[in-house]
Amino acid sequence: KNENVAVDTIMYLCDKLNCQPKDIIEYIPLKEAVGRLCAEDAGIFPPSLPIIRKGERISTETVCRLENAVHAFGLKAGKIAVYTEKE
Repeated sequence: KNENVAVDTIMYLCDKLNCQPKDIIEYIPLKEAVGRLCAEDAGIFPPSLPIIRKGERISTETVCRLENAVHAFGLKAGKIAVYTEKE
């Protein structure tokens, strides 16, 4: 299953709705992010390599690694960017 298809779909819809992808991004606490579609790369540094990439589903393991990291990037005040998804 290719999660990048979801990103392509989001980009297509933004084009049709005349909006920017940032308009459909929200920041949520890491603990609430499991299963959501990541909107920005996030990871641990050093070595500054993402452990989750834009367009991938956020796993429990990813949340645990980011929560326990001494230094992480791609988070804002302990929150991670996810795409808003309608139920």
